[in-house]
Amino acid sequence: MNKPLLEEDRNGFHLAVYQDMDAESPEAWSNGDVCGWSRHFTVENPRINKNIFGALIRADGYDEYSAAAEKLRAEFHVFPIDAYVHSGVVLSLHGEGMSDRWDTSSHVGCVLVAKREEKLRTRAEKIARGIIATWNQYLAGEVHGFVITKPSHCEKCGQISSDEITATWGIYGDTELAMAAAREAADEIKRP
Repeated sequence: MNKPLLEEDRNGFHLAVYQDMDAESPEAWSNGDVCGWSRHFTVENPRINKNIFGALIRADGYDEYSAAAEKLRAEFHVFPIDAYVHSGVVLSLHGEGMSDRWDTSSHVGCVLVAKREEKLRTRAEKIARGIIATWNQYLAGEVHGFVITKPSHCEKCGQISSDEITATWGIYGDTELAMAAAREAADEIKRP
């Protein structure tokens, strides 16, 4: 395990926050679909491929896929995304993020929000922004976990050891958010 990013003692327990090095991709559980094709960012989606996406954004040369694109557009609100790639990848809805002619790629993919889940496009756009924010946390490694241990002292040899009490992983956000979750968990644990 890596070195903890934050540590503290609370109620006789030791709390440690780590970066989640095996975080599950938001693709597995997000309430919207993301697809993207770039040499720095690729997310495949069974509903859409590069050709259908080309027709969705009305790019030249994709006319033969327009029927499939319209079928998709009838079921989903479609929000094209851009990718700013400079020492990492930052996604944004098209036209809203960093705009640099060398480091920003436009229309690298899209977010699909089902119309059956949200009929209003303005609300669907808020959902899409939330999905992009979650993806950006994932891409930046801002996914954490915590481990709560109980230190014990051997009276015979004087050695101090720790027993793991609980651990939780997959907390999206900054380290303080993970530590707040660890504090809450430590407060709920009944001490023997």
